[in-house]
Amino acid sequence: MQCGWPQLVKRSSGFITPDSELELSYLVDRFGVDEARNLWEIVNGGVRLIRQTVERLQNCCALQVQDSLFIANRPSGRRNIEEEEAARTRLGYASRLYQRDQLAAVIGSDQYYGAVRYGDTFAINPVLLCRAVANAIETQGVAIYENTEVTAIESGCVNAGAHRVRTPRVAVCTDCSVPSGLSGGGDKVRPIQTFIGLTRPLSNAEVARLFPDGPQMVWDTDMIYQYFRLADENRLLIGAGSLRSTYASREAETPRYILSKMQRYLRQKFPWLSADLEFTWPGRIGVTSDLLPVSDCESPAASVCTVLAATGLPWAAALGYQIAGRLLNLTGGAESTLLTSDREFPWPAKLRWAIGPKASLALSHAVLKF
Repeated sequence: MQCGWPQLVKRSSGFITPDSELELSYLVDRFGVDEARNLWEIVNGGVRLIRQTVERLQNCCALQVQDSLFIANRPSGRRNIEEEEAARTRLGYASRLYQRDQLAAVIGSDQYYGAVRYGDTFAINPVLLCRAVANAIETQGVAIYENTEVTAIESGCVNAGAHRVRTPRVAVCTDCSVPSGLSGGGDKVRPIQTFIGLTRPLSNAEVARLFPDGPQMVWDTDMIYQYFRLADENRLLIGAGSLRSTYASREAETPRYILSKMQRYLRQKFPWLSADLEFTWPGRIGVTSDLLPVSDCESPAASVCTVLAATGLPWAAALGYQIAGRLLNLTGGAESTLLTSDREFPWPAKLRWAIGPKASLALSHAVLKF
């Protein structure tokens, strides 16, 4: 079930929303209102930055305006939905809460138990955007060595295979592949895996029944959650995983049990929709044990700045923009000391030693979410 089409969206679902693994309600509970608002504004800045970039490049990436819909997959998920709505209301972010008997207005299924919806979000084809950005900066004289692997970073020097590049300033932006010798949080990052599928193109009538009030970007309240949105060509993009696959040591091609899970989910939630998967592929990202990214600079005039484990394109855009400003000695925009690598992680060394890194990472994420 592999071919060239999925390369256009491979490794990213294209959801451009401030929610990335952690909802606002979690940030409020853990850090308080002020810090939660600051973190949310950082990642919201990433959403705005991507939108501005797309507009400057004349909508190069099939941008689709789609609201975000966080939906309760089980009766117990209603509490998560209500807490998220309460947090958004408390901090002054617009949203709408849907009870179960109101969901028919936004989703063509009676198998969910509530949802919270908010706007100013959108979906993109991320690889098309990357290509357009690369073309734009190459025209300004920037050289891109996409297939040259960085093997180590030293003071004032980057090693790339047999080559050594001397430079006074370095920005390291990566997720689960961290060069050796890199200080600042590389040991805090571990890979997790998800899988994405694309259905056959849906008819306009099917799209209208699936999304009665316009296309939404949907994810549910499970720990290993399912997510879906309308993609190019009226295909439904769906993502899924399992406890077994998410924390696996090695990246795997899409196994049969994940394919079965995706198809079963679609049949259960939308029994009227006959939408077989035509393409599937795996994706791997780097995460920390608290699911927040790492953003470090050695000093205000740092020669090396890093962004690691930026789960979600908005976090990556926001923090990449931040460290570029630091390296150029510019100021402005929200920042947070909660993102540095020396913060307290809910993943103590004794726990890792006792039950192993994979199990302790999964346990940390379960505690955070539930």
